[in-house]
Amino acid sequence: DVQKLMRIIDNIFSNLTKYADPENAIVIRAEQDNEYIYLHFNNKKRHDTANVESNHIGLKTCVRIAEAIHSRFETKAEEDEFTVTLTLPCKKPLLIGGKEN
Repeated sequence: DVQKLMRIIDNIFSNLTKYADPENAIVIRAEQDNEYIYLHFNNKKRHDTANVESNHIGLKTCVRIAEAIHSRFETKAEEDEFTVTLTLPCKKPLLIGGKEN
């Protein structure tokens, strides 16, 4: 379901805009094996978010949406970093430049 997937992606980028440290790069990495595509988003945490309210509702919503499309949405919070991994089922080989990878 493309609309649900786009809602997850929109939420990830919304959170990056609010919570990622603008002085550091956001690292986006994609991997694939025979069963899954893994999208990893990693950022350094912004330190000036004291006035930004968060109940993590957006992240909880992403978990529910991912489950509805037979995917996984996982987060890992460390002291200075935050990582999201979106795992999508892959039924066909991913074609890049017309070649199977």
